[in-house]
Amino acid sequence: MNLFGKKKKAAVPAATNTADTIIRLRGTIETLDKRETFIAAKIVQQTNEAKAKLKKKDQRGAMFCLKRKKMYEKEIDKLNGAKLQLEQQIFALEGAHINTEAFEASRAAVGALKAARGNIDADTVEETLDDINEEMELANEIGEAISRPAQELFEDEELLDELRELEELGVEEDLLAAPAAPVRAPPAAAVAEEAKQPAYDLPAAPTGAVAASAIQGDVDADDLDALRALEAELAV
Repeated sequence: MNLFGKKKKAAVPAATNTADTIIRLRGTIETLDKRETFIAAKIVQQTNEAKAKLKKKDQRGAMFCLKRKKMYEKEIDKLNGAKLQLEQQIFALEGAHINTEAFEASRAAVGALKAARGNIDADTVEETLDDINEEMELANEIGEAISRPAQELFEDEELLDELRELEELGVEEDLLAAPAAPVRAPPAAAVAEEAKQPAYDLPAAPTGAVAASAIQGDVDADDLDALRALEAELAV
């Protein structure tokens, strides 16, 4: 019992679910539509009766018909108002249902993302990337340390000078060891043709007797003898 003497309001039973409530509201709207159709027929009936009574000069009866017609019209207005409220409720419930579905889908997506991510967070990713960069730097340093003796070998000037001397000595030995190019003998036809040609381009020797040339001026006797001997050789 309430000390203040007021009764507690009975708890409104919750609907089983939104879909059932929407179905029930739509059923109520259909019932109101049927009642509206029934009352609309009554309005038409009262209008026709009022016209018939006026034709019979029964103004009082026609007046009652018009009053009943007004009553029916008010009832139709009430029905339309009730249907409008029910339609608004259906619209609100549908919106709430869609919002709930969207929320549940978003929550499921968040759960899936968390499950896919596992225990990975931004700090863990940064630490992992730092570790990767550090390991890569260490690997580069190790590689440089391993290859350093070979680099020092190529940077030794004495070794480079000795290497150049060996290269020059190898080139000289290759030149000395190279065989001489073979000399090919000319074809026999070419030799025969060459034999037909005179060795020098000299005028033909005279066939007649060579007359002694008249020598003018003072000439040394020895020079004169030598000239005559040369002429004699040419005349042979």
